Amino acid sequence: MKKIILTLSFILAVSCNKADFSKIKVGMATKEVVHLVGEPKEKQEIALLGASYWIYDTHIVAMVDNKVEGCLTKEEFGKQMINFTKETTKVLDTLDESLKALDSI
Repeated sequence: MKKIILTLSFILAVSCNKADFSKIKVGMATKEVVHLVGEPKEKQEIALLGASYWIYDTHIVAMVDNKVEGCLTKEEFGKQMINFTKETTKVLDTLDESLKALDSI
């Protein structure tokens, strides 16, 4: 009986401490995010843009001017970064070709 109670207590404690990132919505203030899921493990500031990434164990929350811009799992975020890198490479390649064409004139 003690094992059952101990196991149930552990499951309850773990489930109560699990952050619910699905409740985070675009436009939410930083204080609301902290209230819902706690402080992030790390913050990466992008001062020039007034933005930051709040990094948690499983999610990344993008903040702009102290408001949520987006919330993704780390896997989703990684996929978006790969796509962004591919698109940026295409643009840079096009610019490089255009500059070479101008140089030849």
